[in-house]
Order: sequence, then C-alpha cells, then structure tokens
Amino acid sequence: MKQSAQTIAFGSLDAKTYGDSTFALSATANSGLSVSYSSSDTSVATVAGSTVTILKAGSTVITASQAGNAQYAAATSVQQTLTVGAKALTIGAPTLTTTKEYDGTTTAAVTAGALSGVVGSDTVTASATAEYDTAGLGTSKTIMVSYSLGGAQAGNYSAPANSEVTNGVITAKALTITGISIANKTYDGTTAATITGTAAYSGLVGSESFAVAGTPSAVFDSVAVGNGKSVTVSGYTAPTANYSISQPTGLTANIGAASLSSGDITITPVGDGSFTASATGVSGLGGRRAA
Repeated sequence: MKQSAQTIAFGSLDAKTYGDSTFALSATANSGLSVSYSSSDTSVATVAGSTVTILKAGSTVITASQAGNAQYAAATSVQQTLTVGAKALTIGAPTLTTTKEYDGTTTAAVTAGALSGVVGSDTVTASATAEYDTAGLGTSKTIMVSYSLGGAQAGNYSAPANSEVTNGVITAKALTITGISIANKTYDGTTAATITGTAAYSGLVGSESFAVAGTPSAVFDSVAVGNGKSVTVSGYTAPTANYSISQPTGLTANIGAASLSSGDITITPVGDGSFTASATGVSGLGGRRAA
C-alpha cells in the first residue's frame, strides 16, 4: 500500500530567560500522529516528551520529527531555534567611600551590595569597581560604580546595571618641605634668619615631580642671643591645586654674641682732681647704642 505524505507544523519559539520554568512544545502532524522532539545542545535545554527544561543561557535547535507508520511516510523534520538569555540580577546599594585624598588616580573604594535573583543553589558573586570622573581635586564629582560577576554559573546571568553618584570629593594631599636648615648667626638686633640647604617636597604622588614654589622666609623667635632658638618658616606654596603645603616646623639655630671694639678714648681732667673718659668709634652693636 502506498504511504500518504504528512507534514509537521512547528512555529517559532519564544525567547526564554535562564531560570524560566519548563514549557511545552506544540508541534503537530497533519496525520494526527504524535510528534517527537530533540535538542541539539542538551547543555542548554533538554526535551522529555514535549516538555523543555532550560539548563543554561545559550541557544539550541529543537527538531520536531514524525517517523511515519504503515499509512504515512516519515514527515520532513522542522527545526526551530530556542534562545535562552542571561538572567538580569539586581544588587543592593554598594558601600561607597565618596571622599578621598588626592592620589593621582580615579579609583574610589567600593564594596558591592548583596545580589538578588540568583536561581536555586547557583554560585554567583558580584564585585564592584568605582571611578571618579577625573583624578583631580574637586567637590560634587561623579563616581561611576560598575559591576562584574564571578562564580561557576556566572555565565547564565547579566551583571547589574551601573550606578552613579554626584557627591564625590577629592581633597588636597598635604606636602611637607624637607632638605632645609637654618644658619647660625651673630647678634645683629633683628629676628631675620637665613634658610640653607635645598628644599624639596615630601609626599608627592607616584612619579610626580615639581620644583619647590613660593618665596620662603624665616625669623627667630626673638632678637636675643641664645642657642637652639626656635625659627618660624613661611612662604612655601603648593605646586598645584591637588596639594596643600605644611610649612616646616621644629627648626632651630643659634644667635651668638656680637664682639665689640672701641675707638679712641679721651680723658678730660675735672677741676676737683678727677677725670672723665669718653670713647668714639665703638663697633659691633648691630645698630644699637652702647649704654
């Protein structure tokens, strides 16, 4: 007996998302015979009878077949592609440090929040990175937080959307001055002090290098002679707006006594048999009068 032809009607499959429930296939043969199915990639989805179970994100070809019988010849198989998309995860608010001292980088400290939406016992972790819009000093700076996923089943998920804040702050990094000292001097009636040595910035970030800026000056705490006298230094400035400057402290030096020398001495007799003496040309008083 000649077998009759049969055809299979098998419409396109809706896209699915990892974690979706099982679903039924609905191909039909015009012969009324039952249709069987197979999956080209059983790591993505399996078919048992007409029920599809999703196993991971990806794609697989589902083939609908009907082998025929004594009355009907085998039908031409029909294939449809099943696409399984990654499941989007949500995440709790990150722990974000929005203020830092200038360090030459855009990196901000952040810890990711807790993930939500992980299927069953899947192992998925989230890590976060955060970047300022620029590395320079400023307030109301934008910080962008980005996420990435790890873990054995991470490929079945899409990372949470990036987020941003606009209250970031980068403060100036404090520098100090090194390499200087104060010269000892002989009493001269002033508090002026002389800075010696080669000044350098201490605390610059990374490979940054700048010549020391400013017009420095130094003064003793008093004009008086003494050892280990405190000296105040001022006038150094920061090289850029990303830095602040701390003036040198703890500097000391000595003020030694000035030597005096006299000029001519004049002795004048007085009528009662006594004498008066006067000196001219006294030097070494540092601008002060001898008493």
